Amino acid sequence: MYIHKLKIGNVELENNILLAPMAGITDLAFRKICKEYGNPGLVYTEMASSRAIFHNDEKTKKLLDVEGEKRPIAVQIFGNDPKIMAFAASNVSEIADIIDINMGCPAPKVVKNGDGSKLLLNPELIGDIVQEVVKTVEKPVTVKMRKGWDKNNINAVEVAKIIEQAGASAITIHGRTREEYYSGRADLDIIKQVKESVNIPVIGNGDIKSIEDANKMFEYCNVDGIMIGRATIGNPWIINDIIKDEEGKVIGYEDKPAIFKHKSRVYAKKVQIKKDGKRNVNYLIYQKQMIYYSKKYADRQKNLREQAIEQAKDLIKNPGKYTQATSYGCTKYINNIKFNQETGEIPDGLDLSLKIEKIKEEEKFDGYYSIVTSEKHLTDKEIRDIYKGLWKIEETFKITKSELETRPVFVWTDESIEAHFLSCFVSLLIIRLLEQKLNRKYSNEYVINSLVKYTSTNLEHNIYLQSFRNDVIKDLEKIFNIDLSHKYLTLSQIKKILNF
Repeated sequence: MYIHKLKIGNVELENNILLAPMAGITDLAFRKICKEYGNPGLVYTEMASSRAIFHNDEKTKKLLDVEGEKRPIAVQIFGNDPKIMAFAASNVSEIADIIDINMGCPAPKVVKNGDGSKLLLNPELIGDIVQEVVKTVEKPVTVKMRKGWDKNNINAVEVAKIIEQAGASAITIHGRTREEYYSGRADLDIIKQVKESVNIPVIGNGDIKSIEDANKMFEYCNVDGIMIGRATIGNPWIINDIIKDEEGKVIGYEDKPAIFKHKSRVYAKKVQIKKDGKRNVNYLIYQKQMIYYSKKYADRQKNLREQAIEQAKDLIKNPGKYTQATSYGCTKYINNIKFNQETGEIPDGLDLSLKIEKIKEEEKFDGYYSIVTSEKHLTDKEIRDIYKGLWKIEETFKITKSELETRPVFVWTDESIEAHFLSCFVSLLIIRLLEQKLNRKYSNEYVINSLVKYTSTNLEHNIYLQSFRNDVIKDLEKIFNIDLSHKYLTLSQIKKILNF
């Protein structure tokens, strides 16, 4: 049985599924929600700077608010000075059941100071930090780390042995390097190797988004427990889904949450209106507000953002590849990005990096949206049904006016105007059908631009050059069972494709 009680030092956990510490996310409110709906064996505070604790920083004190919270609680601290780390650990030991040391954070503002995952480049210092903290506090000390700094510095096994020898009670290992951030797939092999190399409990972390992922981590890596982070954002009951008894029954909760949740209220809003065109008069108007959370919407937002982040990473590595940066939604996730407003060209020599904090901030709101209406007499369901149809109408107008360029109209006879709008309507219909065929994987603008760029140019005699190919074109090939992969085609080959 994979799910069981877990002992870390002298602290016994109800189960071995842990909620990961996440900066800007795992505050007191989030932890309480996850405990209510997820029932994790252990939760962590947001990581707190040891230097900030040393200087008695007020903002950091708020990060460490655990008032009224169910035990056990782990407090995570970060830094690179053994003495200051020991001081911070001692300072928070009164509110913590477990002290966790962060050696895995990839954020630039953390690693630039030599903290977080940067410590993995200095195993000797890691040993000194853990040893100093362990001898200073009576609470169990644990470490959260990554598999290494980059592909040339993968040293998780070596570091894990040092951490154990220094007196730590458990290790959490995330199966990525700092260089990888959260891209690609977590390396289960390195987690397995760490587990085999030490005798203290090892917690596996990375890409656990389902029961299947959890089982795979347990089965392949033989870990003592698992830690779930990003998957709990917008889905705090995922931990509860995984925690099952021998009969497969979910522990603690009989009913799963609904597909979406919402709350509504009617509230008064003060507005000023000029009376007789002279003086402002205050009036109260009443509005109805509905706030929704949808798991489906959260997944959609997450997928769109991940696509943009992958593009951002590619742009950071290969800025010269992108001559039309403004056409990509990825630029909002890049620090120091600049481009020519007319040409879209990105100048050389820019120090580009991901906006990690912006990404984390967006993640908090995945799945949430609000509707405000003056139609307070309508039921929540009636408002919701009306709204469902409204966005589709608005989007249709947007597509016809922008992407399909129905306006301005340069024809004036009735027949020409009718022909123009008939062409636009047929185009819109085709776009909607392609949208369904592509499972709404891409934006309408992206699909249209891809089709426009796919051109066939006559080079000489009977040879035609196919000048464009991207992910949209490749997906359309699969959907319609046609082959557009050849760069050069004859006229007869093109006709065969058109008559598929």
